[in-house]
Amino acid sequence: MTNKTEALPRFLAGILLLSIVVFISNCAGSPVRTHWQAETNNTNMAKLILGMSEDEVLRIMGPPDKTEAYTIGGEPWLFWLYITEGKDMHSREWGDRNYTPVGIRSGKLYGWGRNFYQQVKQRYEIELNMNTSPSK
Repeated sequence: MTNKTEALPRFLAGILLLSIVVFISNCAGSPVRTHWQAETNNTNMAKLILGMSEDEVLRIMGPPDKTEAYTIGGEPWLFWLYITEGKDMHSREWGDRNYTPVGIRSGKLYGWGRNFYQQVKQRYEIELNMNTSPSK
């Protein structure tokens, strides 16, 4: 009988610990969740094709984590920013490197990626600033 009474507190402690781990890992900014989100976004990004409509991109990628809108050369541009690198578990730093921009020009997918974003910035000599914290 002592084995059963000793096992119950250990079992309950295990359940409590598991519940805490699951809760923390599901928080919006947690390293576990951001790595999962980054993996999903990277997989979906491989399905993008230049010239897709905004709606097609949204169907594949889902809603962006952040959005920037500009008028460049008289044309409307949107940069949808998706988490493609999860938060570091040790330093918990968050910045531009965690996002991949997807460029929509006049309603069509014009390009994506950090290099694309920097080329647009240099070509039009504009200052594109990204926030350094996630919106979630």
